Amino acid sequence: MPTFQLILSLYNRFCPDYNVRRSLGEKSMHELKQVETESEWSAFHTIREDVLWKARGRSETYNRSHPEDRKPGHLPMLLIYDGAPIGVLRLDSHSEVAWFRRVAIREKGCRFARSNVDRAAVGFYRKLGFSEVENEHSDGAIPMVKEL
Repeated sequence: MPTFQLILSLYNRFCPDYNVRRSLGEKSMHELKQVETESEWSAFHTIREDVLWKARGRSETYNRSHPEDRKPGHLPMLLIYDGAPIGVLRLDSHSEVAWFRRVAIREKGCRFARSNVDRAAVGFYRKLGFSEVENEHSDGAIPMVKEL
């Protein structure tokens, strides 16, 4: 499966709004797209800087020209909700592994964070405010959710 299709399939799985609207033939309020235009790059960097640097009080300067962002195999992605950019991630593809890097989501538009958690990490996620929401998956993962 091509990398971009992988990220879209993961997005579809974890954004029920998209799946429900698509099944009803409606347009989703969410869109996940690869960053291409200068205005998209600006939004990408602004969200990342605000969420991952400023909100965390990081003292080092954020580098909007970091070479890793435009490296072959690295896909900067922008999550748009109701026409407004609300989140970013960079998907780094290395051989058979895709890494989600620098994930940053503004609170607007997203009410929940979900993750399928390895049993050994459940305690860690509980400390972050997550709770179990369903039965264990057949692969042993524990579905967890946190209201934002």
